[in-house]
Amino acid sequence: MYFYDLETTFLAKGSKRQDQQLLEVGIVKGRKSYSRLVDPVQGYPILSRLEELGQHPERSVRFWVKLLAGKGILNTAVKRKPLNQQVLYIDKVREGFASPEEAIRDMIAFGVGTWVAHNGK
Repeated sequence: MYFYDLETTFLAKGSKRQDQQLLEVGIVKGRKSYSRLVDPVQGYPILSRLEELGQHPERSVRFWVKLLAGKGILNTAVKRKPLNQQVLYIDKVREGFASPEEAIRDMIAFGVGTWVAHNGK
């Protein structure tokens, strides 16, 4: 059995759940695991691209910063910075993040079997 978890952006009002964008994927089986950070805007300017994709830019960026600070990639002080500065900090670290397609493809390649979602619907 494989246990997986996804971290996603926040949707704008009126958007559908299937339109959420990935920020991180992870899957575990026993002691084996795969985890990957994802760039949901794939190199585009963050705020405008999130809006184009039907996301709530401010809530999504603030959660993204919280996620990256929790992993030690960003300093926790970034969480208290204005939104436009938070975006600049994300821009500096997102170069090595996977595309959503790459992250899902690698997750699927991790193993075949029963997948169980963490907090999934």
